[in-house]
Amino acid sequence: MHKGLDVFKFFANNEWHFKSDNFKELIESLNNEDKKEFPIDVRNMDCFVHIERSIKFARRHILKENEKTIPFAIMKYKL
Repeated sequence: MHKGLDVFKFFANNEWHFKSDNFKELIESLNNEDKKEFPIDVRNMDCFVHIERSIKFARRHILKENEKTIPFAIMKYKL
């Protein structure tokens, strides 16, 4: 748990600013077929699904926790 908090602390305690003008232009330049093929417009993203996937990714790949413990953790913390 402490290892996870230490990893997260740097990102949670700093303020981040990213310029996205080029990305916005890219989204607007895609035709409808490309938008379906490459769904990169985050304005329609479900943030809760993204957070859930990010937590699972961090458990597996950053904290190196066994995947078999994930269902129990989901029930325990009601993620």
